[in-house]
Amino acid sequence: MQKTLIAWVAAVGIAGCRGGPPPIAAHGPAKRIILVTIDTWRSDAVGASGSGSVKTPILDRFANEGAYYPKAWSSATLTAPSHATILTGLQPYRHGVRDNHGFRLAASATTLAAALRAKGYATAAFVSAHPLARVSGLDRGFSTYDDRFAPADLLSVSPRWRHGAETIDTAAAWIRGAPERFFLWIHLYEPHDPYEPPEPYRSEYKAAPYFGEVAYTDELVGHLKAALGAAGEQDALWVIAGDHGEALGDHGEAAHGLFVYDATARVPLILWAPGRIAAGRHELGRLVDVVPTILEVADVTAPAGLDGRSLLLPAPESASAYVETLYAHLNFGAAPVRALYDGRYKLIDVPQRELYDLSRDPAETHNLAGDAASATQSLGAALAALPPPPPLPSRPPDDDEVRALRSLGYIGAGGEYALGQEGLDPKAFAPLYVKLNAAHALSAARRWTEAIPVYKQLLAAFPRSSVLACELGLVEMAAGDAAGAEAHLRLALDRDQGNAHALLGMANLAIGRKDFRAAETHLREVLRLDPDDVEANFDLGALYLQSLNEPAKAVPYLRRFVDLQPGDAEAPRIRELLAKIDKAP
Repeated sequence: MQKTLIAWVAAVGIAGCRGGPPPIAAHGPAKRIILVTIDTWRSDAVGASGSGSVKTPILDRFANEGAYYPKAWSSATLTAPSHATILTGLQPYRHGVRDNHGFRLAASATTLAAALRAKGYATAAFVSAHPLARVSGLDRGFSTYDDRFAPADLLSVSPRWRHGAETIDTAAAWIRGAPERFFLWIHLYEPHDPYEPPEPYRSEYKAAPYFGEVAYTDELVGHLKAALGAAGEQDALWVIAGDHGEALGDHGEAAHGLFVYDATARVPLILWAPGRIAAGRHELGRLVDVVPTILEVADVTAPAGLDGRSLLLPAPESASAYVETLYAHLNFGAAPVRALYDGRYKLIDVPQRELYDLSRDPAETHNLAGDAASATQSLGAALAALPPPPPLPSRPPDDDEVRALRSLGYIGAGGEYALGQEGLDPKAFAPLYVKLNAAHALSAARRWTEAIPVYKQLLAAFPRSSVLACELGLVEMAAGDAAGAEAHLRLALDRDQGNAHALLGMANLAIGRKDFRAAETHLREVLRLDPDDVEANFDLGALYLQSLNEPAKAVPYLRRFVDLQPGDAEAPRIRELLAKIDKAP
């Protein structure tokens, strides 16, 4: 489609005027709003960035014809907290989602979907990975919320997810019957590790498979645009954004979630609405600004008290951005990682503070925390004024923990942080995180006996980690050590009663020893935490049907499984069983 005359004139008019807001034309509210979030999308992973790392012709066209923010700020380097910000216009310390699991959107938060639905928009979401499952609360305001992921291997450390092509196909079926006015959110997971792009991208990007997955994601966005047809062009607003980046080795981080350096904290953000929003490249954008921007284009009054501001308004005199990750803090007792940017300096508030002048040092290689005292103090004071991270349970270390830590050389060398008393600096935690990734790799390769001692070392270093205790228990279960598995899964639940992975493991152990009522209890608890857990619905239905001979009790769980996974290989057989049960006297 050719640019409209208005958009073309506006693009010419702002050439060289990079800092101003993209003007909005007076054409009435947009009838169709399409939000596309691309998981793990680096700021340089788009052709329009000029990096030369990847070819993305579809995304380039959106960027070149729309308002393009090459290095927008995420609010968190984890999927669920970042998306909660995108959908509420609130920072994580206000919307309440601080990690990919174990948190639910605050009841006080009004979602973008709820605000648009109240004004007559049909609302639909199609997400591709479990951190965005409806248990997170992100489904609030959506009439349709499709989070049907394939069941995962219980022993997998990766979240359940589905291929973007499946997500687009499912969304396309909804689009065919969509009304004139709608808000559609599509989440694509592909650039996430492990990087396994299909051909021809696998061969073309053999040396850089992450960028191969981005190139494939570009193709998927093209499929979505084709599925929308004219509805995706006239009277439409597209917002395309990454949720966070990917380090790819930057600052010693392989993926994301451990640090908040720019490689993971900055993402592409594109606003595309021909005839409404002029083309241009802009310096400061934030994902927390998405909600107020969309609501302005939709002519909907924004909820009071948002942390974001419309990108269509003149830029403020002073710029600021907040970003966090609490992954290592919440799961391992390490220090929380929070950063604040003031338009020039970025302070990373950790035990060994870091301050970078991003105008001169965009790679964040020269720590000025000891030199630029005034910037460190002012930004530090601003961070200290924000609500603090969630506290961890506090208790003195017991003798066994201290002995275990001493045996690994932690106590006396700053290792007391590993107990979560003060919080281990993420830079010191990084080598242990590398070891954790090695344990994950051994588990993925089913080299259980090699993975067990690595996990035991890590658990000794972080004895309060429910994640480590759970993963060790699952690996021991795979290796045939039922007693060790049960001990460590119970330990995981002692540290976190809501660890669904540990509960599923306990259910499997109970089934193995034919203690079916115990398995029933564990599976019911999983479903109390998340009624749409795919594995628990299938397992509990199968348990009632095959082991407890209570077919009537199996029906709601098997039916829910089929609803969640209509294309599963077992679905036809389950439908037949359900039909027989329904006909039984």
